[in-house]
Amino acid sequence: MGYDGCDFELVDEDTIVSLQGAFISLWNTSSNIKDYIQSPRQNGYAQICTSHNNSLIAATEYGLQPECHIYQSPSKRVIA
Repeated sequence: MGYDGCDFELVDEDTIVSLQGAFISLWNTSSNIKDYIQSPRQNGYAQICTSHNNSLIAATEYGLQPECHIYQSPSKRVIA
């Protein structure tokens, strides 16, 4: 499975991050392994942003009272 033309961000030099509905897709281009982070509330994500220097991924949900989740990469641990 390769790149499908959607918007993407880089979280490190080998990992492409993109939105896929209620999931954040993490594709390591060196190992060709794809992993996912699922939205905890199932609202789906509207926007992502990454910090290449700190290996962080910020994602905001759709909806009237959206939450913003900040994940640490590569552990996928929620830090805020």
